[in-house]
Amino acid sequence: MSNERPSPHPDDAPEDATAAITERLRGLIEAYVAGGDAGWILSPDAVSLCQAAVLKAISDGLTNADAELLRLAGWLCWFRHEALTNVGDGTGADRELGDSVRLFLVLDLVRPDLVPSGHRRYLDRLRSDGALPDLAYRERELAEVLLGPATADPSTLDAAIELVRSSIEHGGQNGIDGWNALMRALWRRYRNAARVADLTAVVEAAERVLSLVDPVGRTTALTQVGVAEQIRHGRTGSMASLARCIEVLSEALALTATDSPARIGLLVELGMALRARGARARSLDDISRAVALTREALVQPGIDASEQASALSMLGLALCARYELAGRAEDLDEAIAVARESVAIDTDADRSVRIGNLGLVLSTQHHHCRNTDDLIELVGVARLAVATAGTAHQQGVAQGQLAVALTRQAEASGGLADLNEAITAARAAVAALIDHQHRPYYQHDLAKALYERYLRTGSAEDIDEAIDVSRASVAATDSDDPYRAMRLSGLVGPLESRYHLNNQFGDLLDAVAAAEESVLCSRASAPEYAGLLSNLSGARRTLAEHTGQVADADAALRTAARALEINSHSPGRRHVHLRNLAACHTVRFRATGERADLGRAIEMLRDALAEPSITESDRCTLLSDLGQRLIERYEAAPDDGGPAQISDGIAACREAARIAGAPAGDRLRAAARWGAAAERHRLPDAAAGYAAVVKLLPVAAWHGLDRPSQERQLMTWGSLVTLAAAWSFDTGSPDDALELLEQGRGVMWTHQLGRRTDLAALQAVRPDLADRLNAVRIELDVPRTSFADRVGRANWPT
Repeated sequence: MSNERPSPHPDDAPEDATAAITERLRGLIEAYVAGGDAGWILSPDAVSLCQAAVLKAISDGLTNADAELLRLAGWLCWFRHEALTNVGDGTGADRELGDSVRLFLVLDLVRPDLVPSGHRRYLDRLRSDGALPDLAYRERELAEVLLGPATADPSTLDAAIELVRSSIEHGGQNGIDGWNALMRALWRRYRNAARVADLTAVVEAAERVLSLVDPVGRTTALTQVGVAEQIRHGRTGSMASLARCIEVLSEALALTATDSPARIGLLVELGMALRARGARARSLDDISRAVALTREALVQPGIDASEQASALSMLGLALCARYELAGRAEDLDEAIAVARESVAIDTDADRSVRIGNLGLVLSTQHHHCRNTDDLIELVGVARLAVATAGTAHQQGVAQGQLAVALTRQAEASGGLADLNEAITAARAAVAALIDHQHRPYYQHDLAKALYERYLRTGSAEDIDEAIDVSRASVAATDSDDPYRAMRLSGLVGPLESRYHLNNQFGDLLDAVAAAEESVLCSRASAPEYAGLLSNLSGARRTLAEHTGQVADADAALRTAARALEINSHSPGRRHVHLRNLAACHTVRFRATGERADLGRAIEMLRDALAEPSITESDRCTLLSDLGQRLIERYEAAPDDGGPAQISDGIAACREAARIAGAPAGDRLRAAARWGAAAERHRLPDAAAGYAAVVKLLPVAAWHGLDRPSQERQLMTWGSLVTLAAAWSFDTGSPDDALELLEQGRGVMWTHQLGRRTDLAALQAVRPDLADRLNAVRIELDVPRTSFADRVGRANWPT
């Protein structure tokens, strides 16, 4: 016999599939028996061939099965048992022995004379042990063969489930073995395809088992129902599933002896369920009980490393949830410590999940503390979670966490590359979690990242997508979901900005409505309540600017004052609320002419500038606004504060325009204020202000924008070029005027002629190079900015 390895694939042999599979099976077996390489029959291809043989053999029903295919498949499993025994794989050998017996058991139904005498003894032992090998029994056993550890083929899994369902019909609806087998088979298909329908069927099968089980097996059956409902809640968010989970796990725990090893898992599972309910209902009692149960699991006798790692990870999440509700710093500190300890335990069990849980805890810490070192660790952990994620769901969650971490890193460092990567990761998370309850969470994060990129680049495409994605996130969030308030609030900024962009009053009304609903959805004691009020005050302020109504300005001011009062001592946030309240006072001054409002706005902006946590971007906006308020106060009452106010105001705008790390749009606004104020008061500094505008114009209308957004930027700022030239000419500097016009014309012609190579052709043949080139363009075109949660930054009045 040739020593060439026989092909296990039936696809390239005779047209008759049965003959092809038979030939390949026989070839593999004969080659092995003749002294060939055992690797031939141990290969994954050989396993696939065996399963294909079984499926073909029973294609006309079990009672009409192809005896020769069953016989050959049985012998292949036997020889695989032999080969695995020889290499010391006892577990694998036992599995193959069991499959061989199962296949010969089915063969015994159609051709008992073909069952080898050695296997006949196994079958006789089954009968003597009381396991009557009727048709239903044989169907379940054959399904076990198809549900091998490596089985992932959908058609094979489908066939196994159909066999088990058939066994239930043949064996009677009250046969507990059939329902147990169906539950296991459905679990396999769910883990392979992640279909919610399979998960629902698992729950139904588990409930059927629970209804049929005797008292001895009740604890196990209760646990099976609880775990299935726990996972279904995780996928769908069903509170009914969560309630049932808590009910059955509580009963199972009560039935379990205090020294039983099963108690560890029950304590952890019940703690997880209580934490989920507590977070949804904001119940401190539920979450505290979850903490207590998980602590109890950690002190159970006989706990092994994987159980300890899992329990520590769950304890970290429970402590983090309690911190979110009660605000006790010691809970957050312990949560981080135990989450790190969980990841450090040397066990592969659920490692990617534990890494992801550490990321969640670190994300909470950074959200509240804004520490740079925490952020570095958070990004590293998020990348590790992506690298170790196994299932599609785990990969989606890990990508979502990476998106959050990178967005925060972009806020802190100003790196647009971080923001672009965050958007890519958020898109991957949303795509991977199509029918999962966490999808709205990651849609919200995607919208946030898109809006942040819009604030930096001015891309109209980004803001439109941000609004669409944010609306989808809100629409998929239940009215009683504790995250609904934040998702509604995340819609406010993009809608306000698009109103300013397109002057569509409907966007502004939608922004106000979303902001008002977000406040109504939240509790006054919630950590995010001040931020929600701040967003609402911003929307109402913009409405007051549009309507000119004092009542609207008063409503905005009251809301902003309340936000500052609630959150006045929060590290890293006070300057945001001061800036917002200053803007509200400014709007009321414009509506009423009351100069005291303008004085308060100036005081608050100065207080905000004194805050230690402000970034370069914040400083640019605050200085520009302070300068404009000083100019406005001088122009409203020249004797109130004297002429020093105009020079101080222009100096503040000048300093803002020169902050290299701030977004180009903010710097342009500051330079325009500088030049316009100096021109109105016939000061020579107007030329320098307008020159700064012209210099910044190509950065604001950068090449990375889509064409409509480029044109919009040029329309917004381009007219300042002629004003700058006119001022230079009027002041006796025609050469300067000509130079400014030439610079402005250069920007115009560069965009008009489209001097930016289309990457479509390169994208088609080398997408990797096209993506890299585009990323380099973006990095070169856009200044690196520093950003710290600008609430409504784009909406500050001029």
